[in-house]
Amino acid sequence: MRWFSVLGGACCFLFTLVPSHGQENGQRKNTYFHNISVDAEGHVCYLENIAGSEFNRIEYRTNGKSTLDIFFQDDEARVTVQLSDYDNNGVVDHVYVMREDLSKKKNNVRTVDYYRGPEYLEHLKRHYKHALLTATHPLIAHRPDEQERARKIKKNLEAMDNINIKTNELGVYTADGMFVESKSGDVKESFLACDTLNSAVRNVLSGDFRVLSQTPEITKKYNVEINALAGIKPPPRRFEE
Repeated sequence: MRWFSVLGGACCFLFTLVPSHGQENGQRKNTYFHNISVDAEGHVCYLENIAGSEFNRIEYRTNGKSTLDIFFQDDEARVTVQLSDYDNNGVVDHVYVMREDLSKKKNNVRTVDYYRGPEYLEHLKRHYKHALLTATHPLIAHRPDEQERARKIKKNLEAMDNINIKTNELGVYTADGMFVESKSGDVKESFLACDTLNSAVRNVLSGDFRVLSQTPEITKKYNVEINALAGIKPPPRRFEE
């Protein structure tokens, strides 16, 4: 399940060894700098907790592409929102939301994918091409199951090659693999919230010492955007009870 893969990939830890300016009465003042880390693979990470909960937080990670995750839980639901910028140009290309309704015992997990422009489509193509290389590897290419898998992958790639997505097109990627353009104000507002929040984190990571020495307040200052994204409610699955 993508929920666990997102949680398992969390990489950000607070720096605690570097002294900060502005210490008062021997107590270290927390700054943006202390929320930035570099993981074992050399990826820059940022973590900031949302007041009132140890679980609720935002996490940012850059690795060629960049991702900004929001983790939020209340009495009603547990939510993961991932904002992906596949070409790391500061523009969010894809929004993935998984909402687990804590009031239900079954059929309680719903997901939705929003896309902007063709980058998410290109991302999926890269995944399929990698899978095709695996399925056609000489060591396993003779196996009937791998031959069937390769056939399905090629069919999907051919279908994707016939999809034309405009640069600023907004839409929904459906469970059956369709890109459906949407004029919905909700989708547009979601990407506006993404742009604001993503820009705020990238500004912190730009390295300006005047910013790094300040007290972290992204989750406070941009709580409207965070709440809007965490409040996205994916539609029920077809035939769901």
